Amino acid sequence: MAQPIQDPTVGSALQRLFGLQGRVRPALEEFIIPTVQVAALEGHAPPPVTGLASCTAYVAAAAGEYATLRFEVPGGILAELLEINVTAAADGSLSLANRGNAATVAGLAGTATKGYLDGRLLPGSTFQGNPAGVLTYGTQAALIIGTPWIVRLQNGVPRTFALPRGLVLGTGVSGAYGFLELQFNVANAALTRCSLIWREYAIS
Repeated sequence: MAQPIQDPTVGSALQRLFGLQGRVRPALEEFIIPTVQVAALEGHAPPPVTGLASCTAYVAAAAGEYATLRFEVPGGILAELLEINVTAAADGSLSLANRGNAATVAGLAGTATKGYLDGRLLPGSTFQGNPAGVLTYGTQAALIIGTPWIVRLQNGVPRTFALPRGLVLGTGVSGAYGFLELQFNVANAALTRCSLIWREYAIS
């Protein structure tokens, strides 16, 4: 049997709160009802698994072809591109295109050396692994199309493009790659250096 609450102010408080009419007699039941609280906990969630990484490629000149690069981000990973540093062997322009998960350039023969910049993740640390992003490079006879971002380069002058808000690459979906394509628009000319710095986030 429910036990009556021996405090008249409880009943009057309920009357005022809910606008109840008549006599209110609250009582305590002799059993416990389990409850679950649901709340947004993002503010207290642990940070995502992340690492700052870089890679560098050197694309040799090929007769009648254009230096071309493809940055690949595997499924389950997002990469926030923070900086591009490039030096060309001729005056011209570098075209860049975020292709989502549909690359227009086939896989290229060369693979850039890559690594983490965080000292905790360098060789010799307890962490085992390499950045997931891969920069492949080579040359091709055709210019890539649909490039919304084009920047000018001068022969032998290093140029750095900082992206303070970042350029997010990858899909974050398991099994679905993301692609960024880069190409120098002068045939027969080398890219003497192309470096990328990005921050990776493991989504799954």
